[in-house]
Amino acid sequence: MGKEVTAIISAEGNDLMASLKKLWKNGNFQTALTIILIVLIVAGFWFGTQAALNTPYPVLAVTSGSMCIIQDGLCDGWSHPFERTLHTGDLIIVQGVNPDDLNTDYPDSDVIVYHKPTNPEELIVHRIVSKNEVNGTTYFRTEGDGNGISKWPNAPDQTDSWSPFPEDLVVGKVVMRVPWVGHLVLFMRSEYGVPAVIILASILIILEFVIPMLRSKKPSKQLPAPEQAPAPQNPSL
Repeated sequence: MGKEVTAIISAEGNDLMASLKKLWKNGNFQTALTIILIVLIVAGFWFGTQAALNTPYPVLAVTSGSMCIIQDGLCDGWSHPFERTLHTGDLIIVQGVNPDDLNTDYPDSDVIVYHKPTNPEELIVHRIVSKNEVNGTTYFRTEGDGNGISKWPNAPDQTDSWSPFPEDLVVGKVVMRVPWVGHLVLFMRSEYGVPAVIILASILIILEFVIPMLRSKKPSKQLPAPEQAPAPQNPSL
């Protein structure tokens, strides 16, 4: 009896392995698995970066030229991507910090990211001009390097109209920037970004799943059977 049970379990195990091998060789399954792995890797990278940099906004795209100090007005970043400034389309890396540890010694002060006091959903990337403390809370004044008549590193002739703002609005400081890459992020956020992704995803699904499925269901053409020659008849005597 025990040998029969063992034989049945072994047969079921072999059938399961055969089914798994067949599934693994299936092209549609491999494509779906690849997409799932890519999503998991991207999600892991995003949440891992948030933990490592101690901020919910570790990577951002610069959306305006307010930090650009180039005098010719070409602040898109294409013509002078490595100048010491921030351009529209730059990708910036943001690190969460204790507001008390921020460098406020202008013009070498930190460039920080913070929630705009008049619109908390909007993030601002400007340089610290000064700070002051009121009842144990630190307040910051900021200004874009390219704003106003007197541009960085000269002493600013103005500060942001919503300054000063409290320390709890600070997201972090800019520790690195990558030219050009932010244009892709800005495109994705534009009115054309989501439709473009939907179209590309639809094309991928059609190429990888729909077309192979239709081909597999198409009946194969069978060649007509060869005609048989009539059997010879015996000549009459």
